[in-house]
Amino acid sequence: MAERKKTTAHERLGGQLAELEGSLAVSDVTPPPVHLDKVVEALAGNPSLPPELVRRLFAHRRDFGSVAKRPDLTDSMVAEIIAVDDHWLTHSLALNRALPHAFRMTLTDHPDPEIRAAVVVSADGPPRELFERLLGDPDLRVREYLAQSDHVPTDLRARWRTTRSPRSGRRLPNGGRRPRNRCVGAR
Repeated sequence: MAERKKTTAHERLGGQLAELEGSLAVSDVTPPPVHLDKVVEALAGNPSLPPELVRRLFAHRRDFGSVAKRPDLTDSMVAEIIAVDDHWLTHSLALNRALPHAFRMTLTDHPDPEIRAAVVVSADGPPRELFERLLGDPDLRVREYLAQSDHVPTDLRARWRTTRSPRSGRRLPNGGRRPRNRCVGAR
């Protein structure tokens, strides 16, 4: 009968645990990174990350929604993010330039004005209907971002020439566009 060699916890676990000292085990494993949020953010941006792991990152609330900025999100993933309705995830999704227009249109009806403003900021070649929906938005910030967007069709911008500024009530100069060559210190 072969004699079994007694092994320590350290040996059985491949050197991951030091030998037990009383009732406490001392770990030899590398401690979790101090900047775990940065590691998760890097994971969220990894284009090789499998879809099932991308979905798991939706639950990680401390990454401020960076996973929602991925250009490879499927329609079901986008619908899941909208259904979760976490502020940072949804806000990041609204800023995602690769977001399909159908979902962008859905976000124009979101109750949070910051989400609607993010839709305007990231709008790049959206359907005209998006701007028409947001033209009369009750929130000042949404209207201001809309007035500053270069993607608003010219005829909608012409409407602003005859309307009042969302902030001051004055007529909008230059069709609502910001001046281009304005010096920082000029008054």
